[in-house]
Amino acid sequence: MPTAYTAPVATGEVTTAKDFILSCARNFVHHLRDEPPSSSLKYAVASTIYSDKKEQAANEIVRLTNLSPAEKHREAESDYSGRVERKEARRARNQMQSHAYERMAAKVNAWEAPSPDHVALKNFCLAQLASSKEWDCSGDDSAKIPDKAESGESYVWRRISELSKDIEFWTKQHEDEVRRVAQANAWIAALEDSL
Repeated sequence: MPTAYTAPVATGEVTTAKDFILSCARNFVHHLRDEPPSSSLKYAVASTIYSDKKEQAANEIVRLTNLSPAEKHREAESDYSGRVERKEARRARNQMQSHAYERMAAKVNAWEAPSPDHVALKNFCLAQLASSKEWDCSGDDSAKIPDKAESGESYVWRRISELSKDIEFWTKQHEDEVRRVAQANAWIAALEDSL
């Protein structure tokens, strides 16, 4: 049976080694995998997402440092309220999912496997539900929230610290992508030169 790569060879649509090799090359370069087999090889271009995220974080640091004491206090209060609301929403979602998994486990337990060969399926279903319940419904108490909002000044320094770490992360991601793009483009250029 022909594959997506060999079907054009089988039909006579692709007759040269160059066209066949270029078609197969898509499997070796990440940014080309979803391109149609008939399209030409395209050189990679680095995304701006990482530099955009880095710029957003830097702009947020500037904004935070320019807040008045009253604005810092309001932001700290708003952040605290949001954290409490998100934690409550996670708790409610975890509880809802836990009940859904438990109800389904009861139904699977009540199901009579039609043969000994089907017992493995029943056990697999129960294991999936148990694993998902453990993973999805762990309670998320790791994110302890204090009893009250932190001071405005403390909030701003915490956020600046977090944003500084984000900038380091996005900088590294951008550097890695630039390196990957250069490697992919060198690979494509070497392939084109060889054909």
